[in-house]
Amino acid sequence: MANDPDQNYHLDNYILFRHDRNDGRVGGGVAAWISDKLVVRHRHDLERADIEAMWLEIRSHNNVFLLCVVYRPPNMQIVFWDKLQESLDDAKQDKCNNIIILGDLNADDKTHAYDKLNLFTSINHLASLVDEPTRITPTVQSKLDRILTNIPQFVSNTEVLTPLLLNDHCTITLSLKFRIPSTGTCIMPRTLLVVLVVIKQILGRAAIHQSTTAPSC
Repeated sequence: MANDPDQNYHLDNYILFRHDRNDGRVGGGVAAWISDKLVVRHRHDLERADIEAMWLEIRSHNNVFLLCVVYRPPNMQIVFWDKLQESLDDAKQDKCNNIIILGDLNADDKTHAYDKLNLFTSINHLASLVDEPTRITPTVQSKLDRILTNIPQFVSNTEVLTPLLLNDHCTITLSLKFRIPSTGTCIMPRTLLVVLVVIKQILGRAAIHQSTTAPSC
């Protein structure tokens, strides 16, 4: 994706954000498609050049959260977790306390990477919300794709859906609950839906859109 122009990945009503590899390797990097109805700022100041992790600050009315879209190659061990911790430490210094980290961390429960993931979530008081395999083959089922957050109370549900197209990873969805005062005395709930798709373990994609339900009075 690094050498491809943005128009090759255009989606109507969405804005593309991307964090390409900078080491000369073909492919890779992470990207996010965000609804043009949301206010988004790419937080380059929170990112590290040597890991594939992109930070976005997303606003909807008075609701603000930081989204990190990340990919950890299977052979990248301690340095990845150290750099991700540095990045998260910087994010914690921000005025926004709502953080979501999602992506293919290649940290199945039966691997050493899972021990690192467990330590990372424990130290940072993060909930891990995906509890079923996200890559299924005829011979093995692996839990590779994760959603980590410090605001699980705002999560209404997560789902592991059938893979899209030629992707060998399942599609992961996350619904967030935010309450927004309407012009009257009612409260209008809004939902932010996060969809993570990792295509052939090369390109990480996240799409976020906003849907509105009727006010409940």
